[in-house]
Amino acid sequence: IADFGKKAAAAFAVAAAAAAAYGIKLAVDGVKSAIEDEQAQLRLAAALRTATGATDAQIKATEEYIRQTQLATGITDNDLRASFQRLSVSTKDATKSQQLLTLAIDISKGSGKDLNSVVEALSKAYEGQDTRLVRLGIGITQADAKAMDFTETTKALTNLYGGAAAANAETFQGKIDRLKVGFDEAKESLGTALLPFVEKFITFLSEKGIPTLNGFIAGLTG
Repeated sequence: IADFGKKAAAAFAVAAAAAAAYGIKLAVDGVKSAIEDEQAQLRLAAALRTATGATDAQIKATEEYIRQTQLATGITDNDLRASFQRLSVSTKDATKSQQLLTLAIDISKGSGKDLNSVVEALSKAYEGQDTRLVRLGIGITQADAKAMDFTETTKALTNLYGGAAAANAETFQGKIDRLKVGFDEAKESLGTALLPFVEKFITFLSEKGIPTLNGFIAGLTG
């Protein structure tokens, strides 16, 4: 029993050390993710104000749409923001951009095409250039593109791929993707909670630490 106790104590000590190290890693990664996410939100907000004249309320609603969509589909919020920004440049309308992004996700999941490629093709088609959409090979031929306007084209694509994202989310891979995004969101939330403390530490370094260090070096060098 004594021998087992010693081994168990050693094992628990190793496990505790590993848990502490992993906790530190989560905190560091979370802070990095929170900083990157803040920058991405600011970029999208600026783009929406410039391209669509969006209000603060519309920008907040867009961020909520992105948050819900990433958890439902397993697509990262950074990819969703970049796609939304690209569509808003073409449509000049936040509501239309959201509708087209939802369609683009369905097309991407249903066809296996890269989301960025689908978004770019839809953006160009909205601007009147159908070449990318035809070349993408998702069911729209050159003849279709000439015969239909953009509204008819998106309706045809909705008939082909509508609901594909929801169906994909229930597959094994879809569940893994959603789990990963959910974990990343939790880690990012931890980072967001820690940001005020990081900010205080940076302020301390700027106002106290660096001047003190510089004074110390100046004293050494004369």
